[in-house]
Amino acid sequence: MRFDLDDIKDLRLEEDELEEYRLRDGDLLICEGGEPGRCAIWKNQHREMYFQKAIHRIRPRNGILPEYLAINLRVEAANGVLEQYFTGATIKHLTGRSLADYSLPLPPAVEQKRIIAKVDELMVLVDRLENALAESRALSERLLDAAISEVIANAQWHTTRAGPERSGAVDEELREALLISRIVQLAADPKHPLGRFRRTKFSYLAHRRAGDDVTKHYIKKAAGPYSPWAKFDGPEDLARARGYVRDAKADPFEGMVSGESAGEIEGYAADPLVGGAVDWVMENFRFETNDNLELLTTVDFAVVGLRNEGAEISREEIKKVIAKNKEWAAKLKRGLFSDENIDKALKRLAGVFPEIYGK
Repeated sequence: MRFDLDDIKDLRLEEDELEEYRLRDGDLLICEGGEPGRCAIWKNQHREMYFQKAIHRIRPRNGILPEYLAINLRVEAANGVLEQYFTGATIKHLTGRSLADYSLPLPPAVEQKRIIAKVDELMVLVDRLENALAESRALSERLLDAAISEVIANAQWHTTRAGPERSGAVDEELREALLISRIVQLAADPKHPLGRFRRTKFSYLAHRRAGDDVTKHYIKKAAGPYSPWAKFDGPEDLARARGYVRDAKADPFEGMVSGESAGEIEGYAADPLVGGAVDWVMENFRFETNDNLELLTTVDFAVVGLRNEGAEISREEIKKVIAKNKEWAAKLKRGLFSDENIDKALKRLAGVFPEIYGK
């Protein structure tokens, strides 16, 4: 579940009510009525937001991870177990009093993280099924609920794995989570968390170095190439759930730092993307300014599109690509994207990607 903020309403609150209804990162919000038990986790530290009284807000403690609690609520709502806590004959409600009586099995934190990571993988799988079989949405949701139920039921009896998987292919979402985590490991520290802007640019350049098709997940956004897939569809949350990274703030910086399980990343250093490509990015781009990273990745992403179309690679063609995109068009009004700077970017890119720009 995710929050749709496109149609939010203003909320009138008295001064003494502000703190009571203010949302914090990690708050679990649960619907009281309508679809009682439907829930999502608030993870937007950059936007001040307040909730209304028809929603329950829970701040899990005593070793309960909010993601784990959300999974249990969703499964037990789907399986009808949660109905024993509902009130109302016609319109069902999940009141605060009945919610206080809700109980759930609580494995150790490390096992909760394993369950969360597995569910994240299942969520991505179901998203793919939904995209391929849009007409079967109801079937795919039932499949997800059944799969999650089995994960939770079986997980109570599993022992925690001692280390990372070291055999077989690493799936795409885990590979991206590892990529994000190793970039954070090398480019951040507690006093300087790595923000999404630089992390996204470093990830993009690593994929380019590894020869991956960046058009699969990256799109044109105002700040350059951007991967909504990494943010919303599993990899970032998977990296957090496994303890490879954690969110942090050290004024004026806000972003990610290495987590308690970051050492496990070394088990994947042989992967050409997670290992060699990230090392190459750090060697060549770690100390670039944000402006230069935006310029270089924007020009390069434009070049990727031109090459896929078999078009000429030139400053004028790159400017046409930028001008045609509504997210990018405004860039041409900035001095950063002057003819001189685009030429410099092309020269720099040819120097670091001779096998690509020399063709």
